[in-house]
Amino acid sequence: MSVLTFDAALAGALRAAGTDATVAPSRATLLHRTYEETRPRVLHLTGTAATASPESLDTAGLALRLAGERSALVCLEVDHRAATAGGTAPGTAAGTLRAWAPRADALIATEGGLALCLPDHTAGDTAARAGVLLALGVGEVLVRHEDGAVTAYTEDGSAHRAGPPSEATPAPAATGDPACTAAPGPTAPATAAYLTALLGGAPAHVRAARAAAGGRSASAGGWSGPPPAP
Repeated sequence: MSVLTFDAALAGALRAAGTDATVAPSRATLLHRTYEETRPRVLHLTGTAATASPESLDTAGLALRLAGERSALVCLEVDHRAATAGGTAPGTAAGTLRAWAPRADALIATEGGLALCLPDHTAGDTAARAGVLLALGVGEVLVRHEDGAVTAYTEDGSAHRAGPPSEATPAPAATGDPACTAAPGPTAPATAAYLTALLGGAPAHVRAARAAAGGRSASAGGWSGPPPAP
């Protein structure tokens, strides 16, 4: 979990302003101080960090409340994996993520990961599932496909952008549950590029292109500094 803000010195690149949901004891104090001192524009919350322990869950809940009180944008990235989340069962994670999803301005997930945020037995293809999330209150849904491509779904429609060449795309991590696979490829550059475009007011097709470009840059051999242009 990270509370993010713009760093003008990096021409709009996103940087973490502080918070590790696994470090205590003064989580609440740290969060309050971060919001008061840095006035962050984004709360980036991941499913893995939020479901790692009861303490992390409490911290994430407080972060969500503070973000709402201070009108910070909430980005929920559904990267929950049972293997790395302290043994948290997929059903337990799904209950938490379903409660949080309507509070997200942006939700990022794989095609399988969408199921963790939806009511049981939700039918339909990826576009239909994204539509259900939008109807529940999610501001925008960014889906990361297995080939590295991304699709941004909004109330106005969708925008799709291709990912890196297939030979450069790392295989998704195997967890034994298709709904708990990690997003393919390095997610941090793609997420940072996407959020930078979103905060800058770029249209959906540009946001999708930035996310795809971030994934391509990382897969090609590393990424640092400001998010790359598409």
